[in-house]
Amino acid sequence: MTQNNFRNYEAASIAARRKVEMTKITLKELDGIEDSCKVFKPIGRAFICKSKEELVTDLKNLVEEKENENVEY
Repeated sequence: MTQNNFRNYEAASIAARRKVEMTKITLKELDGIEDSCKVFKPIGRAFICKSKEELVTDLKNLVEEKENENVEY
């Protein structure tokens, strides 16, 4: 592995860990919200209304995906 490849890997790894931590914080905050409340998922500059259950599932899948990416390297 060259020095440049290592730096790229390290930057990607740090970004993935940061994304996982931010997502875990979001999941923790969603626990305090009632199931009947409207929640919104940011998509670029727009927001999409989703059920809390769908959003939590999406976020948990994202965490799992990012954690698996880290293991692959």
